[in-house]
Amino acid sequence: MKKVFCLAFVFLLLFPAILLSSESKALALLKGIESERMKYTSFRLCLTSTRNNKTISSEIDYDNGRIRIFDLPTDTFVGHSAILNGNEVIQFLNKDHEDARILASNSKDASVACLYDPRTIGLTDLEFYDMTVADTLLYPRFSGFTVEGGEFDGQAVKIVSVSNPGGHFKLYITEPGFRMLKKTYTSTFIGNDNPVLETSIINKYDNPKLGPFPSTIKVLRKKRGVISDDITTHITSFDEKASFTPDTFTYKGMNLPVNTALVDYRINRRLGYWDGEKLVENPVKMSAQEQREWEQKMNRQPLGNTVRYMLMGIGALMVLFAIISMIRKRLLNQT
Repeated sequence: MKKVFCLAFVFLLLFPAILLSSESKALALLKGIESERMKYTSFRLCLTSTRNNKTISSEIDYDNGRIRIFDLPTDTFVGHSAILNGNEVIQFLNKDHEDARILASNSKDASVACLYDPRTIGLTDLEFYDMTVADTLLYPRFSGFTVEGGEFDGQAVKIVSVSNPGGHFKLYITEPGFRMLKKTYTSTFIGNDNPVLETSIINKYDNPKLGPFPSTIKVLRKKRGVISDDITTHITSFDEKASFTPDTFTYKGMNLPVNTALVDYRINRRLGYWDGEKLVENPVKMSAQEQREWEQKMNRQPLGNTVRYMLMGIGALMVLFAIISMIRKRLLNQT
């Protein structure tokens, strides 16, 4: 009995050290991933993402904190572009008569500009412009990480786990190499064992030309057992760059259509119109019809297609009515 008591006492003394040792190993794995991603400070990524049967191809440029994202047009999407340069965000939805908006990077509007640090791709299912790689790896927000050996997709992995009152995370990491093959999150209401939200990210690394990035990312979200989001992303190219051209992260780098108005929402003022090279005070010379449309837009009275077609239809009916009246009159005179 005395021997058992001594062993228990020794275990109690060593238990905190065991926990600390496990946490330090877990943090070393997480920081290894961060170190691999943070090596890259200037690059271009091209990717294609399919979300709930809708596919968009994107080109992302990253240069020491500056970001430029192009979501290319498709049959079902007009296209979108956005730039983060310092404290300024420029956003443009590629639609007729749409303004390019200039926003403060810390504004609520800028938070939905679809800008994010591309180094977080494959590490999180929620991408925000102010989220860091460390944030996706959780250690700035949580403590109490543990690590154990395991296997995933035929590979030996270290499984890093951490919990908070609302849920539980698991990250499946290869070592050496520091690649996250899988990440899961299960949230529950406190005191309720039924999962409210289940999220999984599965990464495949089968193209060494993509640097630290996976070639395929599969994100699946379930709410109370029902799939709410099914997202598959393929990274098609990765090009590490020494530098970008001076125009990349400016108005010119957005390929704005001629006569796009740039509006600074920080001061609620129109700065001018894009003539293809610079901002000018007035739209460049256009046809009479184009000029009327610009004036309607400037007066905030755009003439929609529905109204235009209605007027055309009324005009056609009036012409037809006049022709019928002339024919009837001629027939009456002949009689």
